[in-house]
Amino acid sequence: MIGNLIKRVFRALSGNAVPTAPVPSIGDEQIARAVHVALGQFLRQPLAHPSGVDYELVARLQAAAEAADYMVKHMMGAQNLRGRAELLDFALGACTVDGLVMEFGVFRGESLRFIAKRVQQEIVGFDSFEGLPEDWTSFQKQGRFTLNGVVPEFSEPHIRICKGWFEDTLPGFLAEQTECARFIHIDCDIYSSTRTVLNLLSPRIVKGTVIVFDEYLNYPSWREHEFRAFQEFIDSHQLNYRYIGFASSHYSVAVVIE
Repeated sequence: MIGNLIKRVFRALSGNAVPTAPVPSIGDEQIARAVHVALGQFLRQPLAHPSGVDYELVARLQAAAEAADYMVKHMMGAQNLRGRAELLDFALGACTVDGLVMEFGVFRGESLRFIAKRVQQEIVGFDSFEGLPEDWTSFQKQGRFTLNGVVPEFSEPHIRICKGWFEDTLPGFLAEQTECARFIHIDCDIYSSTRTVLNLLSPRIVKGTVIVFDEYLNYPSWREHEFRAFQEFIDSHQLNYRYIGFASSHYSVAVVIE
């Protein structure tokens, strides 16, 4: 589908293009802008040195095309909120069940503070503050996002921090709670951490629970991390869900369990 556009573009640039039918529009100007920018950068490469083409750029463009295809097939009923903050705000407003509000992957606390401005109840943030436990991408390596174990300061009285690795802190926290999950913000990036969180929370994830995944799609290898962990979780627990929103200029999606 859209991925074929990339192949036709590069065939055309190499002089091997054949006439084809117009590519169907998916109705999202974000893809058009991405293609425009990528082709502009491609055409600025020295033509005498085709090996100088930035294939990481091509990989990002291909990932965007794959994400667009997925959106067309599975997310057309969801709202495009464009940006990450707008999606978080929308998802918080879509919550219908009472219960725990949690974030996994706090880092400097930007999104946790954003949530705290819109939620009056206790919000619990989980993080080791030691960075990624393993490599994520070619440049997001183990230890990325570290604060050297130092917890950021929060002035909001209803923010609670559970410091440590998820597998060490979440079981003890849940042992003290009886409520289900109202809202979960998954910002832990990698497959293993996301899988750990979802599996530990499985008894608390119920009909009406809203989950926002911060890095779900739209980057190279997106099918191997938060996306993969969630799809495996849904399959293994035989749950139903629905996409309610996404941020087409970012990597985020929001789902509700049905």
